[in-house]
Amino acid sequence: MRHHLLTILLFTAFSDIYTQNDSLNQLLLKNNSYEIIKTRPGGILMGPNFITSEWGLNYEFTVAEKTALSIGASILSKNIFIYMAERIEAATQRTGSNMVQIFQVYKISGYRFQAQYKWIMPIYRFPCGMYFGPHASYSHSYFSYRQRGYTKDYYRVIHKNISFLLGYQHLLNDKLFIDLYCGLGYKNNSMYYHKTTKDFKKEENDYLLTGFPMKLKFSLGYYLGYKF
Repeated sequence: MRHHLLTILLFTAFSDIYTQNDSLNQLLLKNNSYEIIKTRPGGILMGPNFITSEWGLNYEFTVAEKTALSIGASILSKNIFIYMAERIEAATQRTGSNMVQIFQVYKISGYRFQAQYKWIMPIYRFPCGMYFGPHASYSHSYFSYRQRGYTKDYYRVIHKNISFLLGYQHLLNDKLFIDLYCGLGYKNNSMYYHKTTKDFKKEENDYLLTGFPMKLKFSLGYYLGYKF
């Protein structure tokens, strides 16, 4: 009888300790949890390739102690430099100059999805400090000519890459967040020429659209965010 009573008391004690530790872990996670909406200002100048601009948001949130997950979606549009070149060409044509045309008038659109998992190094106060983790991105962009009757022909460009990023994130004030990062990884980019939706062929890589032919992916940039 005494053995059964001792067993019950020990089980109850260990259960209380486990419950307290679990509650403490939940409290620590709650106190260190955060949510951030981020954007990449440099995307306005250049998206996944040299002819696109990127307009997107990333949502980052705590998933465990010292770890966070970031997911993002973007819309791709005509790069501002391509737009400026088109305006210059249009002005040249209006003046009656015989300058050789270099730029066509493009119609450009697309989308991008990305995700990243972060581990904040324990020597820093979460969520600020140095972090590392994997990052994956997938983008799809389309461009076609508006001139000369090209109504069905278009190019489709696909960018796929996975990288390992190292970065540092810091609160500029109570709410404004900055995230600096760099990293290396693998990329697999391709381009297709479509006469119609179903009639297409793979094209040779174009540096403006698919980047340099090497498979090595180098990442460098920053995000600005708002912390909730």
